[in-house]
Amino acid sequence: MEPGKVGRIGEAIAWLRTLGEAGDTDALERAVRLLAEAGRIEQAITWYRRAGEAGNANALWHVTQLLEKAGRPEEGKKLRRYGWEPHGAIAQPWEAAPPPAWVGSVRHAS
Repeated sequence: MEPGKVGRIGEAIAWLRTLGEAGDTDALERAVRLLAEAGRIEQAITWYRRAGEAGNANALWHVTQLLEKAGRPEEGKKLRRYGWEPHGAIAQPWEAAPPPAWVGSVRHAS
């Protein structure tokens, strides 16, 4: 990255962060993209998690991409499969039993 752009990117991130904290999820997503482009992957992951909590439906997908880019593909796969815990950690593996055969079928009374 060019030396003159570093300060401007920092200013942009700060401004976008302020908007994001006020509820602008698009601004928060733009700030996170700038963080990732600047190589600040861990910060970008944290901010994407916040964006997800604020309702950004694409946040989880973006984090999986960042994890793969950071050389952590297994974490990305685990996140994609199991999601986040309410406190922000990647959920532990879980399994759900298949529904009974009658779920979804219509039963008529005789």
